[in-house]
Amino acid sequence: MALYQRSPSKIWWVDLTLPDGSRHRESSKTSNKQLATAFHDSTKVALWREIQLGIKRDKSLDEAIKLFLKEKADRKSVKCYEEQLEWWRRELGSKTLLRDITQENIIKAITKKRDVEKSAPATCNRYLAALKAMLRLVATKHKWIELAIIPHFFFFDEPKGRVRWLKPAEIARLLAALPEHARALAVFALATGLRRSNVTGLRWEQIDMANRVVIIEGASMKNGCDLGLPLPEEAMVILRQQIGKHDQFVFTYSGKPMTRIGYHTWKNACEAAGLVDFKWHDLRHCWATMMLQGGTPLNALQALGAWETPSMVQRYAHHCAESLRGYTGVVDGVLSKITTQSPSHPTFQPNKFALGKAA
Repeated sequence: MALYQRSPSKIWWVDLTLPDGSRHRESSKTSNKQLATAFHDSTKVALWREIQLGIKRDKSLDEAIKLFLKEKADRKSVKCYEEQLEWWRRELGSKTLLRDITQENIIKAITKKRDVEKSAPATCNRYLAALKAMLRLVATKHKWIELAIIPHFFFFDEPKGRVRWLKPAEIARLLAALPEHARALAVFALATGLRRSNVTGLRWEQIDMANRVVIIEGASMKNGCDLGLPLPEEAMVILRQQIGKHDQFVFTYSGKPMTRIGYHTWKNACEAAGLVDFKWHDLRHCWATMMLQGGTPLNALQALGAWETPSMVQRYAHHCAESLRGYTGVVDGVLSKITTQSPSHPTFQPNKFALGKAA
């Protein structure tokens, strides 16, 4: 038996050499040696069964969360996962075994978040999605639990996504009201549709000026996938203006890399331009709207905007009307010949094979 204490702590630790030669160290989380001994024995048996018989020992929610966050460490969304899963750790209990997480417990916790903490349905859904993703990972990849025992998840209905965009005259007023350093960021965002963090954190090494392409690594993208985006001329103009200002980052202010647009800078510019309820992210909506109104197909817009699913692009579908108007004229050439040959028209000849003709 290998039990030891780490000075000055009085907590007992387990140190085991497993049948495959590997070592396992784990805290018993108790200073009582009798309880620590019992923990040692049960852990040894569970690990032996896992290695020799392939029977996974029961894992706790805390262990699953740590594993999940470790595997998602290079994802941009890891900070959100940390916050969401920490909430589940508190609500369900860190020592709760994965197989003891029930649908009833999940519904009770998330209902509390909605009704007591007054979280929006969309926020509750993000928390549910995080827990579901974690459970599926440890079940499918690590076999900690059977996939069949993962509870079924019910999500709240969400209001339709907010879409706020500007007309050309409004865009002109906004750009005129922004200081030079912020205007450059805004024009680049309008020209590319990139999210704020991808613009403010843009580095020269991500840009191929010769081929007019910007490469955004998956770790910096919301969907986790690399994005190769062809750059329009307006974006190239902005990039050329930034050359020589910083050796690493594209956009700077007073010689330092920009991480965001100041709240008051943006607020004052919107007020000066006469804009109400307009956020920086809405520049992305403006870009998508301009692209569709200019004739860009929805599937191309999805690829350029790095949206994961077509449904996320459908919110802009109503902007396709004008760009598709030219196609609707195709039927005019055919229908005009048919409709002019009406019964009152002298050249109209009924079809002698019409249904219902008497023999």
